[in-house]
Amino acid sequence: MRKIVSKKDIFFILGVILLAVVFFIWQSIRTTGLVNIHAAIQLNGETVKTINLDTDTDFYVEERPNVRFRIQEGLVAFVCSDCLDQICVNAGFLGRVGQMAACLPNGLVMIIRGDTPDDNIDLFLQEENIYYTLS
Repeated sequence: MRKIVSKKDIFFILGVILLAVVFFIWQSIRTTGLVNIHAAIQLNGETVKTINLDTDTDFYVEERPNVRFRIQEGLVAFVCSDCLDQICVNAGFLGRVGQMAACLPNGLVMIIRGDTPDDNIDLFLQEENIYYTLS
């Protein structure tokens, strides 16, 4: 008669759990020490507003008053948009550096950034010490 759960299954499950815990700890450590976490709102590729996430507020960008954002407990989200698909609103609240959400029909992209030496670097060529950024 075969066992339902073998020793290999138990080791595999424990390995997956351990890997998940290590990843969670690594993500937590990676964002520790960041200061001035803020959202950069871009309209058609150009940054039109930068706002810190330390104060709860609702806001919009003047060029697209029909799209509203909300900062709440250090997180930011699209909360209202006139686009049909509502993908931007369904993205929910974001607060980790590097996360982003977009409302493509309105041409808006929200990127979470923080003040670290290499946070906004998109490409680094070590031989030449050349830094490239998209914003």
